[in-house]
Amino acid sequence: MIPTDETNPTITWEQLMESVNSGAQHPEDTQWTVFRYLKQNYKKIGSVEARTLLAIYTKLRSQRPSLINSCMLGLALKISEVYSDFRLPQFLQVWGYDACLREEDRQPQTGKDGRRYLSLQERVERARASYLLHHPEENREQCDAIVSMYAVKIFEKEQNGRRRKFVKLVAPNGVGMVADSHQFPCKPWEEIAGRLFDVLTRVSKQGVERAVEITLSHKKMDEVFEPMVGYVDGIDLGHGHVHVYDAQSRHFVADKKTVFVKGVAKGSYVRFCPIIAQGDPFKSAAILEVMAPQEGRCAFGTYEAMVMFVNHEQRYIKYAIRKDQPAVVKYMANSAAPSGKSVATNGNGANGGAVNAGATAASESIQGLAEGRLSLEGFASLDVFPENRRANLASGQSVSLVLFLKRGKDGTKRNHVVEAY
Repeated sequence: MIPTDETNPTITWEQLMESVNSGAQHPEDTQWTVFRYLKQNYKKIGSVEARTLLAIYTKLRSQRPSLINSCMLGLALKISEVYSDFRLPQFLQVWGYDACLREEDRQPQTGKDGRRYLSLQERVERARASYLLHHPEENREQCDAIVSMYAVKIFEKEQNGRRRKFVKLVAPNGVGMVADSHQFPCKPWEEIAGRLFDVLTRVSKQGVERAVEITLSHKKMDEVFEPMVGYVDGIDLGHGHVHVYDAQSRHFVADKKTVFVKGVAKGSYVRFCPIIAQGDPFKSAAILEVMAPQEGRCAFGTYEAMVMFVNHEQRYIKYAIRKDQPAVVKYMANSAAPSGKSVATNGNGANGGAVNAGATAASESIQGLAEGRLSLEGFASLDVFPENRRANLASGQSVSLVLFLKRGKDGTKRNHVVEAY
């Protein structure tokens, strides 16, 4: 039974020291004395003295489940909330808290009001997770509740008759979540979108995972999301959207307000992180840097093709992608594979780009781009060639094409050549 304040008046510092000095003769009494003194004074004695008394208690106690150990552990959690230099994970390791929990410490408690209260073990785990969230220098490997997430956008909706701001978050595995803007450390709210945050999550009673605490992440974007190379096909100033395509013809949109790098323009190659939420057709892009044209072109990948004819008057060519280049050979061979199977490759042409694809000779197309079939024959404007080559283009010449699928006004996706050499 815990001694009450009525039967045990306030403990003075002198009484505490007297009990500690003779603690070896009556360890349990001294443990209760340290507990009562700390409970009465932990908010005002300072971090060093509070931690010193906890260390004294740890030396006196027996490392086994007991009422006093459970009471002191609960008090240690309160002390850790008051003093930011209290290193809770290290304390719990020294304490050996799991071995010192009683069975009732592991079970939820029901109060006199009939409400369910967290068990001591649940309170410890929540406090540890919160500590790790606010101390990114600590090892978080054992804490699955902390997830780095990208803030895609901030939006308003009505809740209980009031307009409130919310934030759409997406994790690397595609799990999406909506959090109240007031949970974020950024103000004004416009600074939230386009940034990376560490989110402490918890599953509600209804089984829904939600954000309970949020801090600005110290990680780099490409440490969390796998980066890739994309081509900027256009910038919609009216909506503030930057349209980016990858080598698999997937279409991503970056909000211009969240593009924090200079030099992003139509026709530039960018290194970006794809943000893809499960079940959401809208794909976002977090642009990291603008690449040098030649470097970006090589990383994106080109197709080797032959010019079938040139119409200089109407300024276009017809081309045929060469079937003997390594990636296309794999695609064509894959057409003989059983239905539903594909051959994985590391290139969408002679010079790279990621495609997991197959093709059928009958359809003369490459099947397997993320967004559909890439035709082996197509048309391209002369304007995509360097000016010094346009006049000399002729049938039978070899050209390198940068292309992907793009939806036309009729809704059909077709080859879209953006550069040629």
